[in-house]
Amino acid sequence: MAFVSSLPDETVGPTVWQLHPEAYSAWPDICVSIMASESELTLGEKELIGAYSSALRGCRHCYTAHYPVAVAYGIDQELFQDIMRDPEDAPVDVKTRALLVFVKKLCDEPGTFSRADVERLMAAGWSERTASDAIKMSGLFAFMNVMMIGHGADDVDLTDIGPVHAIIRGRGKYGHGEGTGRQNVLLVMRESISKYGLFNTLKAIRRGRQLGVVGNKKKKAH
Repeated sequence: MAFVSSLPDETVGPTVWQLHPEAYSAWPDICVSIMASESELTLGEKELIGAYSSALRGCRHCYTAHYPVAVAYGIDQELFQDIMRDPEDAPVDVKTRALLVFVKKLCDEPGTFSRADVERLMAAGWSERTASDAIKMSGLFAFMNVMMIGHGADDVDLTDIGPVHAIIRGRGKYGHGEGTGRQNVLLVMRESISKYGLFNTLKAIRRGRQLGVVGNKKKKAH
């Protein structure tokens, strides 16, 4: 439940931004510059970092918004349960395991994070650029995690929006629900149906409209 009286009980990112739009005007560009930039990380791995770091910080909103996108981009859904128990024992290759351990320490123990952690990641086969990419992505989601937790929106479950969210993220410049999804909802629906089926798409659209993040219908604050 939202902690701010001018927000709906079920509050999502775009709704929070409407409180102070000028303060968030640069946010889409920041997301594009970090998440859509060239990297040896795949789209799925980028979304995995975002979802995993959000889960570690206890932000259900961002976790459920992004783990379905990671799955849509090829990440095994069962992996999320494994890495939340212990990334060291996750059934993944050495490079992916090292990346997850790196992100976990950055989130859970930032005060003890050191050059040795970066060197261990690179020793597993990643580049220095990838270490920097993982840090930027974790930091990007940290901002949104704090925004959602602070406004009381961290418990909103966005899992059902996964199919449409994945399409929006993949359209051009890492689109956001408040932009691409609203403006091109029919195109997004057609693409989602072809990839994820009619049932999952309709469920996503229904939940998106309910929250005011898909289509032109906006949920009024109270």
